[in-house]
Amino acid sequence: PGVRKQGPAQGSGRRPLDMDGGKREEIAIPVSTLDKLQKGNWQHTDTKVHKDASKLFCKLLQTFIEETVQRSITAAEDDSEAVVDLHHLEKVAPQLLLDF
Repeated sequence: PGVRKQGPAQGSGRRPLDMDGGKREEIAIPVSTLDKLQKGNWQHTDTKVHKDASKLFCKLLQTFIEETVQRSITAAEDDSEAVVDLHHLEKVAPQLLLDF
């Protein structure tokens, strides 16, 4: 199942990320979840991350996710499709990773 795309946001060239009729919601990723993801690959378990660094990492990941969604919507529009599907994400992923 794909994500239904919305029309252009008023006053901007970007599309909203919402799927509920015009109310845009911020993507909220708990900092504690990101801390666990980071620490999962560390060899030294006593390594600590400053609180501000965790918040910055959270903001970076939120920005990455929003940009991924926007580019996938654009790819679906380019294909004249009303639904964003996995192949749209696969289409934008290489350039997205290079940009970040």
